[in-house]
Amino acid sequence: MNIVNTTLEFTAGLQNIERDIINKVRDAGGTITANSFKWHRGKELVPPPRGVIELEITVQGKRFNTALSYEQVMDSWQRIERPEVIAGVGNAVAALMH
Repeated sequence: MNIVNTTLEFTAGLQNIERDIINKVRDAGGTITANSFKWHRGKELVPPPRGVIELEITVQGKRFNTALSYEQVMDSWQRIERPEVIAGVGNAVAALMH
């Protein structure tokens, strides 16, 4: 796989995870936008980092922090299927809505 495809798939994985959290928070009655997300402590994501990718979400004074592996993000480029990513999305929504 070349760097362009890797970057596109990595970015798609980040976007799918972010969209899933946004949709579920909104479905639960919360307010959230893409601006609520801070990936990888604000560091560059191109080229994709091969280690841990940190995610911080701040919504209405509440903060949720987690970390995803490169593989978890890459595996989410078409849809979120990994059980630990699905659980992480659920944990984020629960933390932000309570």
